Amino acid sequence: MAINKFADMRENEIKSMFQKIDPTKSPIYGRNRISRSASHTIPHTPSGAKIPDFVDWRTAGIVTPVKDQGENGTCYAHSAVGAFESQLAIHSGKTVPLSVQQVVDCTSEFGSNTPYKAYEYIIFSGLTTEALYKPRVNYTKGHCDYYVKTVYGKAYAFGILKPGDEQALQEAVATIGPISVCIQCPKGFWFYKGGITDDPNCKSDLITVDQCVLVVGYGTDTKTKQDYWLVKSSSGENWGEDGYVRMARNKHNQCAIATLASYPVITRV
Repeated sequence: MAINKFADMRENEIKSMFQKIDPTKSPIYGRNRISRSASHTIPHTPSGAKIPDFVDWRTAGIVTPVKDQGENGTCYAHSAVGAFESQLAIHSGKTVPLSVQQVVDCTSEFGSNTPYKAYEYIIFSGLTTEALYKPRVNYTKGHCDYYVKTVYGKAYAFGILKPGDEQALQEAVATIGPISVCIQCPKGFWFYKGGITDDPNCKSDLITVDQCVLVVGYGTDTKTKQDYWLVKSSSGENWGEDGYVRMARNKHNQCAIATLASYPVITRV
């Protein structure tokens, strides 16, 4: 447990600061099936390639620094934009921070706050850089200042992984890159300092997810031999392990880590 910006608050107070993710507005619904009516979605097909036992995309230089979303429910935007930044970096060789604020400001007509909302906007309008569309304090929503000539990149679709399949998520992280996921926060999550979170009571149901993050790798702890996911937060670099958390892997989809997993499919830079 850590003394951090959440230390003087109860967990229910912390959660009240963040907008609840509404998974019923995502392309996955009912019995965790992909909606045929969802636009721009591509069911992910595993490549079958042999994958390594350890992946950390930070070492490849394609993950941007951890941001701090403040006291607003913008985790969905941070998660989706993080995945998009990495895809553009993998394909272009340039890692450029993109504008989370643009997604927050300009997506009112694109539905509820899930990464899919951000993807639909990125497909429709494209995204500019953080340098050209700067963040407000706590990413507070404001007027949409989108200007087409400043677009840095677009997506034409987004891939949806089989809900609840940790092996599919592992393969996607290894072969595609960082993957956007939405989780149920495990007990004590906001006061996390280090190590691997392992909460057997953390559910895997779609309806329980309340925070979107970015899986940038996976591995096995050398001392405990426990498998983990390496997850980038949007709680700032002073939270957790420099803004990251390691979450239990291969524990029956603990905390719904693989329930709402996706990635953007890019078209150009």
